[in-house]
Amino acid sequence: MLTSFSAARQQVTGALEALSRLASECGVNQARLVASDALHRLSENRFNLVVFGEFKRGKSTFLNSLLGRDVLPTAVIPLTSIVTIVQYGEQEQALVRFFSGEEATVPLEEIEDYITERANPENRKGVARVEVFLPAPLLRDGVRLVDTPGVGSVYEHNTQVAQEFLPHADAAVFLVAADPPISKTEREFLRLVRDYAVKLFVVQNKIDNLTDEELNQSLQFTRAVIAQELGGDSVRIYPLSARQALMAKLRGDEKMLEESGLPDFESDLDDFLTRERGSVALLSAINTALLTADAIHASIELETRAVQTPLEDLERRLSEFQMRLATLRKQREQHLFLLKKLVHQQVLEQLDAHLTSMQSANHRPLYEKLAGVCRDGRSSPLKLIEELNRLMPQWVEETITEWQQQEAERLSAVLSEKLQPFTEEVNAFVEQVQRLSEDVFEVRWQTLTHETALADWSHFYVRVWEVRVKFDFTVMPMLMLLPRRWTCEWVKRAAWHRLWEQFHIHCGQARYDFARRIEETIGEYTRALDARVEETAQTIETVVRQAIRAKAEGEAVANATLARLQEQQRQVETLTEELVHLREKLTSPFAERTYAL
Repeated sequence: MLTSFSAARQQVTGALEALSRLASECGVNQARLVASDALHRLSENRFNLVVFGEFKRGKSTFLNSLLGRDVLPTAVIPLTSIVTIVQYGEQEQALVRFFSGEEATVPLEEIEDYITERANPENRKGVARVEVFLPAPLLRDGVRLVDTPGVGSVYEHNTQVAQEFLPHADAAVFLVAADPPISKTEREFLRLVRDYAVKLFVVQNKIDNLTDEELNQSLQFTRAVIAQELGGDSVRIYPLSARQALMAKLRGDEKMLEESGLPDFESDLDDFLTRERGSVALLSAINTALLTADAIHASIELETRAVQTPLEDLERRLSEFQMRLATLRKQREQHLFLLKKLVHQQVLEQLDAHLTSMQSANHRPLYEKLAGVCRDGRSSPLKLIEELNRLMPQWVEETITEWQQQEAERLSAVLSEKLQPFTEEVNAFVEQVQRLSEDVFEVRWQTLTHETALADWSHFYVRVWEVRVKFDFTVMPMLMLLPRRWTCEWVKRAAWHRLWEQFHIHCGQARYDFARRIEETIGEYTRALDARVEETAQTIETVVRQAIRAKAEGEAVANATLARLQEQQRQVETLTEELVHLREKLTSPFAERTYAL
C-alpha cells in the first residue's frame, strides 16, 4: 500500500519542524527561515495522478477503488463531463468552481449535479472544475487523484476537456478495458498522454469479464498496440478489476482484493512516489535540513566557546570583530556602489538600443498601414479622417504592447546575467565574515547560502496608455473645395506626421516605465543580498552577546546556559544522524520498494 512514501515524508517533516524550533531557540533566524521554507514546500507539494481513457472504461470506478469507497458517480452511459480533483481535506465536502469565478461548497452526495451529463448537459452550468476533499491516507501527502471526461464519447466537449488537462498531469493512468480491446481513438489519445505525462501507467480494467484465455489474448493485443505507440515494449500493463477491488475494500475481503489485481498497481505506484517522484522532493528537503543543522551546530558551538571564554577576553574579541567588520563593510559598499551603477548603465544602454531598433523596424509598416487605408478611394475625406482616428490609436497600442512584452523577457534575462556579479561579491563577503569569525572566535560560522531569485522583482507590467493621435482639421471647409485626390493626400501627410509623433511620445513613456522598473529591480535585488550579509554578521554578534550576558549574570547562569547548549547539540546530532541514514536509504541502488522507516 501507499505507506513508505508517507512515512519518509513524515520523518523529514518532523526533522524540519524540530530544526526550525531549535534555530528559533538559538537565534539563528536565517536557518529558521530556510527550514520553514523547506517545510512549506514539502507540505504543499502537490502531485496530480490523472486518469485518462475512453468513455465507459471504468475511470471513476478505478479511482473509487483506490480510495476504497464510492465517491465519484458511475453509470452505464457516458457520465463525467467535468474534471474532478480528489484531494486531502479533514472535512468531507466538495468545492464547485465556476468559470464566472464564483464558488459553491456542496455535500459529496450532490457532486453528481455538477459533473454528469445527465444533470449538467454540455456543462450548461459553467462549471470549471469540482474539488472533492477527503481525509484519505492516500491523499495526505499532496497526491491528487484527477478524474477526466471520457474521450471518444458522443459528447465532443468531453474529449476537449480531457485534452486540456494533459499539461497538468504529473503522472497519468491510461485506462483501457479487457473487452472491448483498445480502440483507434484511444491510440490517438495515448500519443498525447505520452508527450505530456512524466510517468505513464497503463491499466487494463474489467478483467473479470473474461476467461483466462481471453484475458491473455487481450493482454497480448494491448501490449502490442502500446509498444507500437510508445516505441518499445518496456511499459508494464496492469490487468485488474476495479469493480472487484472496490467491492473487496468495502467488504474488507483481502483475498478478493488480491484477486482483483489492484494491489500490484498500488505497490508500484507507491514505489514511484517514493523512489522517483518522492525521493527527489525528499532528498532536496533532507539536504536543506542537513545544511540547517550545520548552521545551528555552528551557532551552538560559537555560543559554547564564548561562554567558556573569560569575560574580559570575550569582550575584547567582540570589539575586534566589530572593528574588522566595519572595515569590510566600507570596502563592500564602495565596490557594490560602482558595480550597481555600471549594471544600471549597461541595462539602460541595451534598452535604448532595443527601442531605437524597434522604432526603425516599425517606421515603414506603420506608414504602409496608413497609406493602405488612404488608398481606398471609396471613402470621403471626412469618412477617411474618422476611420484613421479609429485605427491609428490601435496601431500605436498594438505595436508598443507587443514590443513591451518581448522587451520584458529580454530585460529579465539581461538583468539576471548582469546582476550575477552582485551575488558573487556578496558570497565572497560572507566568506570573509566567516573567516573573520574563525580568526576572532576560533569557530567557523556556517552560512546557509541560497540563491536570491530575481524572478520576484523582474516582472515588467505592460502599461496601456490612452493613445491620442487624433488631429483637428480647422481648414476642412476650404479643403473640401479641392479635388478629392488632393484632399486625401493632404489627410495622409497630416495623419502620418501626427501618427509618427505620437508613436515616439508613447515609445518614450514605455522607455520611462522600463527604466523605472529596472532601477527598482536592481535596488530590490541588492537590498536582498545586503540583508543576507547583515543577518550573518548580526547573528554572530547576537550569539556572542548572549554569552556575555550569561557570564555577567554569574556562574550559575553560565552553567545553565552550557547545559541548554549541550542538550540542543545532542538534539541536532540525533536529527543529523537520522537524516543521513534516511538519505543513504533513498540513494542506495539496492533499496527495495518497501523499506523500514
